Amino acid sequence: MDSVVSKTQFGFIQGRHILDCSLIANEGIDSYQKLGRKWAVFKIDFRRAYDTIDWQFLMCVMKEMGFEDRWCRWIFKCISTASISVLVNGVPTSCFTLSRGLRQGCSLSPLLFNLVGEALHLMIEKATEVGLFSGFSIGKEGNSYSLSHLQFADDLIIFCNASIREVKNVKRVLRVFEIASGLQLNLAKSKLFGINIDENSLGEWDDQAGCGVGKFPSDYLGLPLGHKRNSAAIWEPVLQKFYHHLASWKGNNLSFSGKLVLIKSVLSTLPTYFMSIFKLPCTVTRKLNGILASFLWGSSDSRKRIHWLCWNSACLPLDRGGLGIRDLINQNRALLCKWIINFANNKNKEWR
Repeated sequence: MDSVVSKTQFGFIQGRHILDCSLIANEGIDSYQKLGRKWAVFKIDFRRAYDTIDWQFLMCVMKEMGFEDRWCRWIFKCISTASISVLVNGVPTSCFTLSRGLRQGCSLSPLLFNLVGEALHLMIEKATEVGLFSGFSIGKEGNSYSLSHLQFADDLIIFCNASIREVKNVKRVLRVFEIASGLQLNLAKSKLFGINIDENSLGEWDDQAGCGVGKFPSDYLGLPLGHKRNSAAIWEPVLQKFYHHLASWKGNNLSFSGKLVLIKSVLSTLPTYFMSIFKLPCTVTRKLNGILASFLWGSSDSRKRIHWLCWNSACLPLDRGGLGIRDLINQNRALLCKWIINFANNKNKEWR
């Protein structure tokens, strides 16, 4: 798949990671915000993406990519011979065959969806070549990187110049792809964002784009997009997850050992995704450690309990007298150090 799918696709391909996609998007937006350049960003959502793919379009894409006819026939048999039934009041109806779409849960479906996404990539690349719209240019002259879009499965983000003409052209390209592939745009959930553009101008483009207008900071692939890197506000979703889990456990009569297991297996893992790309601020670290310590020792706003072990000691290994709880700061450093390893070992990474 790596040899037939472009580098703008990051989903379900060995050697590519969801964090790469988020990092590139953040770096591009942050760069243009600092330079004061005006740009537009589309976040595109597809309606029930897997369920609407046209099989004939998929076969045409595979043949254009050079797949043999026998292989294409095998794939077509795999996707066209399935039958499904619908639950009506808990009772399954009789089975019926499908006429389009890819099955959820099938190991082939994500890879086949990438092939359909490759057709969209080629359309966008051709549109930028003929000047319908233009993408980011990141980096210094002579070592710049052109970026018009990023794809992760059915999550698509497109960058274009801040002009009504280019906004219209982006919509036209997506509309042509929708007609050809069967993938339906969900304009109700799609958003148009502006970089260094006033809200009045964005409001004028709302009707042209056919989708709602969003504002940075936002989120992309479950991570913050357009935030200041060191802002504590980035970590608000993580804090809310902590509070949500604690609220669901509040009514349970948990023992000390039970709380310790929940901290190690659930709470300590919640910030991992964010810590893989952002540095944990000291204020957020203290707040998270305070939440964990209060939960472990049974403290609350109305009732204070003695903490029989300081938190630094609790994070030590068991053989050193600790409780074996993960230290968030060390965990954050270890996760961020992986970027240094990737930088040294993968010279073809787009974010380098």
